[in-house]
Parts: sequence; structure tokens; C-alpha cells
Amino acid sequence: MEKAIIYSFESGRRLDFGEKKEPEKKRVRILWNRIILALVLITLLIYGTCSLVADLIDVVPKWINTQLQYSISQDIQNYQQVKVIIQSGDTAWKIQSKLTPNERDIRHPLYLAQSLNPGVQMGDLKAGQIIIFLKEKEIKALTANASH
Repeated sequence: MEKAIIYSFESGRRLDFGEKKEPEKKRVRILWNRIILALVLITLLIYGTCSLVADLIDVVPKWINTQLQYSISQDIQNYQQVKVIIQSGDTAWKIQSKLTPNERDIRHPLYLAQSLNPGVQMGDLKAGQIIIFLKEKEIKALTANASH
């Protein structure tokens, strides 16, 4: 007579008649341990992500400001600084247009001049103020530096 082989429906393993099934409490405990482990890992992931975002919120504006200041300092090297005493009726646009060649855009040197004069509103100049404006360096001087 042949022996009958019986498989467990739940685990798919072969059962012997003398084999005991895992106690229900042990399986529930294992399930809860896995749930707690998953929750701890999810919490750590969320904490790490929030920490990274908080650091980026702090660092990125500083990095952008540093890059902006570097860019402005590089652009200012192409200009000569001119101190101007503001007369009644003068506007920043009018003064900068006198210092800028006709074919050039006035807005860029005016923007750079604003960074050289912190606290000064270029749209509201008062007579007697001393403001630094920018005049392009001579082309001959620029080409002489480029050839060396």
C-alpha cells in the first residue's frame, strides 16, 4: 500500500501527519514585527527627505546669491566706474545714456550701477547725491589686454 502525500493549502509544503503547524500567535507576531519594521523604514525615509529639502532650502539661495555676485563682479570689470554728483532734474537713465555708446543697451550698465550703489533708488535721485555709474572701457584697451 502506498502512502498518501498531503500538502498544506496555506504554505504549499508537504505535511507529515506528525508535523505541527506554526502556532497562530507566532505568525501574528511575525506579521506585526514586519509591519513595525516597515513603518520605521518609512519614517526614516520621510525624515531623511525632509532633512534634505530643508538643507536645500537653506543652501540654494546662498549659492544663487554667490553666483550672482560673481557674475556681477565679472561684468563690472568691463566698465570704468564714474562718480557723478546729481543735479536737479537729472535721471539715472539720462546720465547713463550719456556714458553709454548709442548702439549699446543702457539697461545692463544701469543694473550693474544699482548693485554698486546699495540703498539708492535709481528712479528717485536727489540733487547732491554722489552716485557711481559705469562707462564702457575703451575698445583699444580691451583689445590690447586680449592680445597679451
